[in-house]
Amino acid sequence: VSSTCENVVFAPDGFSIISAWSDGNIRFYSPKSGTLLATIEDCHPAGVSALEISRDGSTLISGGTDGAVRVWTLPDGGYTTVALKASMKEHRAKINSVNFSNDESIAASASDDGACILWDMSKCSRLRMLKCFNNAFVKSALFHPADDSILVTASSDRKIIFWDVQTGEPTREVEANETSEVTSLSLHSSDATNSG
Repeated sequence: VSSTCENVVFAPDGFSIISAWSDGNIRFYSPKSGTLLATIEDCHPAGVSALEISRDGSTLISGGTDGAVRVWTLPDGGYTTVALKASMKEHRAKINSVNFSNDESIAASASDDGACILWDMSKCSRLRMLKCFNNAFVKSALFHPADDSILVTASSDRKIIFWDVQTGEPTREVEANETSEVTSLSLHSSDATNSG
């Protein structure tokens, strides 16, 4: 049975590439040689679809095609002592992205269920749910690089929405494309928004 790589992130120390696979595993590879260094098996039985790692490399968040968000601890900043810290299941469909706020106290998960959930990372519990309109799939959610009170989402209804993290209310909406869905975001501190 073949599997596909759904997402990749670099470990902050640069010594491994962490990858999400449709077979439910998370794999660590050497960026220089491509050698498989380690595997976390059965992370999400239906497949791992999204990943994010903290700046110090001690916390990994994974999202699954089953709608679960899982938090993993990597105490040594590596892959030798990975442990599951929490499993949070409030989404009803595939997780498309998971991202930390700048201070890493909150994480956001974007899902095909039309919602973005903000998670309190100290308690591993839901802070609030941001519900998109028109039953759109939320493809990406990112915190503003200079202001954790702003979250930006991209969705299949071709919209980019700016949200107030404290209230959970949309503050601005941009029609990003006339014909195609917005599948990803990249935010820069100059407040420029690039979408693809």
